Amino acid sequence: MKNTLLLICCLLGAVACGGSKQNKQVEHSTNLTIDLSEPDQSKTLVQDFPITLYVEYPTGVDSLEGITSINMYGPLLHVHQSNGVIGYIDTASDSLSYKRQDYSDLALQEATDLEVQEQAYWFVSGANTVSRTGLPNGVVSTWQLKTHYKLTELAVNDQEPSKLWLFNRADRQLIHFDTATEAELVYDLKGEYEPQGLAWSGEKLLVLAGNNADYIVAEYDTAGTSLKLTASWKLSGFNGEVFNDVSLAPDGRIIVSSNAVANNIFLVADKSELIGTGPIEHDTELQLVKQVELEQGIAQPSGIWPVKGGGWLLITDQAEVFLLDSSFKIIEKVSLQFSSIECNQGCTEAVVGTSDSFHAITDTGVIGLFVKVGSEYQLKEEVVVAATNEQGDAYEYAGLGHNEATGEFYLVTDQDGAEEEDKLIILDSTYKVINIYPITYGSESNGSIFEYDAQGVVYKDGAIYVLSQRFTKLLKLTMTGGIVSVIDLSEADVKEPSDFAIREGKIYIIGDHENNEAVPPISIFEIVQS
Repeated sequence: MKNTLLLICCLLGAVACGGSKQNKQVEHSTNLTIDLSEPDQSKTLVQDFPITLYVEYPTGVDSLEGITSINMYGPLLHVHQSNGVIGYIDTASDSLSYKRQDYSDLALQEATDLEVQEQAYWFVSGANTVSRTGLPNGVVSTWQLKTHYKLTELAVNDQEPSKLWLFNRADRQLIHFDTATEAELVYDLKGEYEPQGLAWSGEKLLVLAGNNADYIVAEYDTAGTSLKLTASWKLSGFNGEVFNDVSLAPDGRIIVSSNAVANNIFLVADKSELIGTGPIEHDTELQLVKQVELEQGIAQPSGIWPVKGGGWLLITDQAEVFLLDSSFKIIEKVSLQFSSIECNQGCTEAVVGTSDSFHAITDTGVIGLFVKVGSEYQLKEEVVVAATNEQGDAYEYAGLGHNEATGEFYLVTDQDGAEEEDKLIILDSTYKVINIYPITYGSESNGSIFEYDAQGVVYKDGAIYVLSQRFTKLLKLTMTGGIVSVIDLSEADVKEPSDFAIREGKIYIIGDHENNEAVPPISIFEIVQS
């Protein structure tokens, strides 16, 4: 599964009731002030990956809704619901499997915010008390702060196990509390936004805050006693959802949760980082010629291929292939069934072929050959691309190129990390790997060239073209993986490019979208010199 979050797994045992308590009144300390105001309009966080859209649940377990808090610990994303249900999503599993944990501790179930730290749950419940429930023995420790406090949010940090960040809703204050010394630093909040969630990792503190239907995420440096604002963003593109918590993935990416019934936990990303200049300055540009609307029934297109005679093949995230005429009108729809995998939402990435047979590839490198028999398309052959990294892990892919003259197939790996080397992989007509080349660039670059992601791959006239959703660029590569040209694509024309095709000198690009958004049109471009 793309965007998988990796770190060491820590499995939690069951909670027993009872335990000891520490009931101590803590003195109020010097007040400091921080400002929670709306950030610059150009700074926005947008959806990067809808986590709960892909979660698999055990039989008899309801899907996640009524979420009150989330907390990332290792690869486990812990989720607490308003009905008291506690469980976690295993983000290291391809299926994003969910496991419910049955705890009888009523105080734990009624928490307004709950976080995991090693073998313990920390929680607050809207009163003046912070509690820690140890696992698996169920020993409970409590700390009482000022009587009038209403503590609704908290954040813990593995690097400083005795310290907490708390939100006191009664006085609109952030509180840095040390359970070992019982010292307390209080920060009065200015501005129109009210904290709804906290997350703390290393010296980075995130505050999710809301003002009516608007939400922001502010990032602070916690070194020293003065919280230093290092970045802030407005959450954008979520159509009025009510957000209630924030967390940090092990790789530093931001996760937010909402009270929606479904599709309610998201990885979000700084939009400016997705559409910037990129590591290599572009030398040519794509100029928009026109756009053609797609018919209703087509959703989340992920791959496009020109069919001889003027038609098109189009594949979607729903494992569907549409045969379109030259005007992009639907002729036929085919639902794909692979034999080795259950192809869930977001699995299928690209398609190449004809109206009578085509190859479809999944993000995990499964290639299926589908052939028309009568009025149906049947799976004739299925293979897995036999290429792995140095650790023996399979690559992930988001595009497939094809040379109809030689039968060769071309893939560019879609690695997550900026330091993970991407490869050009060439297969013969029998899907055997015949060459693997590292992606390279002959001159200096402003950052890692592996930041480009390969959302689409096309072979044309002895060169490989790669579409990057990040930075919205088109790259031209040699047949040995060297980048020789970068072609700019305006984000205003295609927001999230997912694949492209080349026909008669023009570039046809499709865009991805979320379930609550309209399907983007086919955008047709010409290449022009900058």
